[in-house]
Amino acid sequence: MVKAFVLRSLILTFGMGFFVSCHSMTMSSGSGKRSEKNLETQLFFGMTDSMHTPIAPEAWQRFQDTCLSRFLDGFTIVGAEGGWRSSSGSQFHEPAKLILYLHKGSSSEEANIDRVRTSYMRSFRQISVLRVDVPVRVLK
Repeated sequence: MVKAFVLRSLILTFGMGFFVSCHSMTMSSGSGKRSEKNLETQLFFGMTDSMHTPIAPEAWQRFQDTCLSRFLDGFTIVGAEGGWRSSSGSQFHEPAKLILYLHKGSSSEEANIDRVRTSYMRSFRQISVLRVDVPVRVLK
C-alpha cells in the first residue's frame, strides 16, 4: 500500500512531465547521418516482493527469458538501487532492475509494454512497475 503511494508520487513527479506520444519521423542531422524520433521507455522493477523477500536471480532470469524477450524487440538491463519512504516515515531500500527500451510508440509496442508490466506485477506480487517515457532522437 505504502509502496504504491510512493510509486504513484514518482510517476506524478517524473513520469507525467516526460510522457509523450510521438510518431516516427526521419530527418537528417547536421552530421549527414539519418536520425529518427523514438521513445525510450524506462521500466523500473523492484527486486523484492510485497513482503520484502528478495526475488531470486533464477526467477528474474526466467522472467527475462520468457517475458521480456517475448514482448520487447531488444532492450538494455541496468542494475539499480531504489529507495522509498512509507507513510509512517520508515525508509526502505531495495535492489532494482531498470529496463531501457527504444521504440516508435505503436499501439502494438504499447500493448507489449503493458503485458510486461502486468506479468511482472502478477508473478512477483508487485503493486506497480514504474514506467517513464522520454522522447529521444536515435542516430543511425
